[in-house]
Amino acid sequence: MDALLHSPSSMAKRPCPSQNPRIPNPNHSDTDHLLHSLLRHSDSSPLSVDLSFDRLLDSSASDSDQTLLIDRALKLGSALLEAAKRSARKRASKHNSLAWVLPPDLTIKVFSMLDTQSLCYAAATCSMFNKCAMDPSCYSNIDLTTVVPKVNNAVVSTMIHRAGRALQALLRRLHLYNIERMDNSSLCGALSACPSLLDLEIVGLHVELRQTLVSVSAKCHLIERLFFESSKTGRDDSLKSQTCLDLVNNCPNLTSLALRGFKLHDYKVRILVKGFRKLKYVDFSTSYSISGTFIRNLGNSMGGNLLEVLILRDCMHLKEVEVSRLLKAIISGDFQFLKHLDISNREGLASESDWYDRCYNSSAIPIKQLLEERPDICFLAEFPSEGSYIEIDQMFDSEINSDISLPSQMSSHTSDGSMFLSFSESSYNSDHGSGNEDGRDAGYVIYEESSDEVDFLAV
Repeated sequence: MDALLHSPSSMAKRPCPSQNPRIPNPNHSDTDHLLHSLLRHSDSSPLSVDLSFDRLLDSSASDSDQTLLIDRALKLGSALLEAAKRSARKRASKHNSLAWVLPPDLTIKVFSMLDTQSLCYAAATCSMFNKCAMDPSCYSNIDLTTVVPKVNNAVVSTMIHRAGRALQALLRRLHLYNIERMDNSSLCGALSACPSLLDLEIVGLHVELRQTLVSVSAKCHLIERLFFESSKTGRDDSLKSQTCLDLVNNCPNLTSLALRGFKLHDYKVRILVKGFRKLKYVDFSTSYSISGTFIRNLGNSMGGNLLEVLILRDCMHLKEVEVSRLLKAIISGDFQFLKHLDISNREGLASESDWYDRCYNSSAIPIKQLLEERPDICFLAEFPSEGSYIEIDQMFDSEINSDISLPSQMSSHTSDGSMFLSFSESSYNSDHGSGNEDGRDAGYVIYEESSDEVDFLAV
């Protein structure tokens, strides 16, 4: 061992792969012999190795010699460890190439069908899988959904960089759930690289509705499905009429729209629902300020007549009279393609005169007649019995004293956006109006029941 530690040849660095191949050297046989002798003692007990090394140190003439000996031992141990790891990887790679029968192109094809988490696991398995998993085509669908926040900006950045330049042509579906510290600029920057996006789902991110829709409108012109759930129910009042107009004009292929938990005024919602000519699915669950007036005369117009699913569950300001008007319109022949309607409300519907006055039964709603005329419709109208929930005044008193908004319970849904049923446990942020009196844009128009109302949409 002493000869090996002091051997000058043992201190030579292992050439890196970029250097010239090693040339056979007769002196290498001496090193090989010494290394072989050392490895023959690998089964020696740690205690015997310690005692032997201590004897070598004691035999050193000076303190500097002892320091040099220790340093050489550390370097030799590190070199042996790295050499063993490299050889193990080389053998494992050779074994994997023999055991895995698929060629790289088919392996990449298989990996492109995996979800994002499974793809990352596969990439960490071996160098061969890692090389295949780095192919940009494996990242055409990036799904970073998680119930518990585990994904941060670094993970999103890694996924996008792995997708490379091909991201613009490949990425079709992007789902982002509960990403810590992801702000408006980060999200907008990511969306700017996704012009071919068809499906965008955002849940639990602290980002603004208006800025997000501006980015979608400017960069994602092919989008077909948009699902956006607010992290703070009822507190995001950022949406503007012009933003709605731009989204309608720039994203004409949208067929599924879900904006849940935002403060949405009827005239803005009407711009969206009436403007998208291909819209089939709408979900405004837990949205604040919607009274239902946006639905008037939509069933026989170019926008809204193709609706198949309309979900207005737990909309605090949804009025009983507007729901009744909607059902009568359906009975009269409007909304011919409608298959699913949900107006359930855990706080009851608002009365026409005062939204503090809640309606807990459906006596004024022609449900029986609706089901007789349209038996093909799945109609949900679940209301609590009167007095079974906390009083409205008490609820708002508690909200004034607290800024905490409970997160919505995530509802199950299909990937194509065919069904979303919200069972929100979120508290509402409120003011004392109906929700449609404040924040009106300059272009605000009160909608009458006449069929020739002013159309906000650009020609």
